[in-house]
Amino acid sequence: SELKFRQAVRWYTVEGWEETSQVQANVRAAQSTLMRSTSKLEWEEATSNVTPSQSFALFWDVTAKSALKIELTGEWRSWPESRETAYQASLAYRYKAYKEWFFVELVPGVQHLQTEDYEPMPFVRLMFYTVFGDTR
Repeated sequence: SELKFRQAVRWYTVEGWEETSQVQANVRAAQSTLMRSTSKLEWEEATSNVTPSQSFALFWDVTAKSALKIELTGEWRSWPESRETAYQASLAYRYKAYKEWFFVELVPGVQHLQTEDYEPMPFVRLMFYTVFGDTR
């Protein structure tokens, strides 16, 4: 198992400062299966909001070029007032499209937002992304 801590501070010209603290626990369940728990706390200067979130994910390799991820996430904007709670469940399919650095990911899922009375809101997200640097 592995424990990672991450701290990020960003400054945007319009929104101002943002800060993210994150703790991630990874547990290898089998040769091709990984379980991950991520706890995160975000602060935004523009709104003075603090937003904690928690996610649980299960990753597994399907082939040498493809993988699946099931993820459950909860986010609770808690200070200065409690609002905009959001829950999400998704299933991601990632495909290594070119060598070790270009990927395509298709993510269908469903969101339940407090602002929408927790009515199910399905979504589909398609992403193309690259990895720069050492991929090991």
